[in-house]
Amino acid sequence: MCEKYDFQDSDFVTNLRQQDCLEKAKHSLLLSLDAVIKFELQDLISIDIKDAIVHLSEVTGEVVTDEVLTHIFENFCIGK
Repeated sequence: MCEKYDFQDSDFVTNLRQQDCLEKAKHSLLLSLDAVIKFELQDLISIDIKDAIVHLSEVTGEVVTDEVLTHIFENFCIGK
């Protein structure tokens, strides 16, 4: 059902943090798909879908986590 995709072959993913976010989103979506197949409660399915949305939002910049801020301050010169 889900096609194997190697994110390292893509120009879209620019760094390991984004790749990790996409992998986590994929994992959450696969969990939600499995839950749908097993006819689990919609509330439980929505938790995994929400997790996927959060991980994707980290890639698009809509959600900024402490990890992202730490990465920025460790790897970029921020003027004083």
